[in-house]
Amino acid sequence: MKTIIFTDLDDTLFYSSRAVASLKKQGIVQAEEILEPASYTQSGQAICFSRPKQTQLIHLLKQADHFIPVTGRSSESLARVCQPSFNSFRISSHGAMVYNAELKPQPDWLKQIKELAVHWSYHLDQAMTFLKDYQKSEPELRIKKVYEQQICTYISIKGPEHIIKDLYCSIKPIWAKGKIHYNQRNLALLPSYSDKATAVNYLMNHFQQIYGEELLFIGVGDSVSDLSFLKLCDFVITPQTSQIHRETWL
Repeated sequence: MKTIIFTDLDDTLFYSSRAVASLKKQGIVQAEEILEPASYTQSGQAICFSRPKQTQLIHLLKQADHFIPVTGRSSESLARVCQPSFNSFRISSHGAMVYNAELKPQPDWLKQIKELAVHWSYHLDQAMTFLKDYQKSEPELRIKKVYEQQICTYISIKGPEHIIKDLYCSIKPIWAKGKIHYNQRNLALLPSYSDKATAVNYLMNHFQQIYGEELLFIGVGDSVSDLSFLKLCDFVITPQTSQIHRETWL
């Protein structure tokens, strides 16, 4: 039986340097832990790190027949991830893009996304206008449209946790037609075509057509927004420090 793993990255298989510092203050990450670089900035500086147990988990997951990232990162940002490495498809920009092992976009998927994106350009521009006005009173916010294959895949907003929380409450009525990814210092406004579950389901069907046999699907993720694709899998792995653990674990 083939094993196919779909995994989120940030706060699942590694942490940003800022998250590591926060976890150290909470006593979760110990000073003596050896942290391995997992991702780099454009200038080549290590910015994300894996804890020993994350590194061990990565070694286990890489034994799967297909080890596939399902990430909010753009493909450009994903290319700067050094640990883990991947051997199959890649899902980026919160599910908007699906690339094959040769890093080429899946033609049928790309055609579908281009058609949907035409209907969302007005809503994305309207949201950007609201955000730019909001930013005038909260200059610490960092706001940008993220593009792949010349398609706006989502709007990224980063900033202090308390500002992001207030913005989340304010933006919900404005972005009622789309989805919102919200996790502490990060906010993303997602059009309908940026959906991890839809992309994962697409690849599940692809593999079933290729292999024509029963397959084992395992999902790995930390965010509440990951639940939609995790629920499609046979088994799920989530960290104890995850948003899922904090907000839904009973």
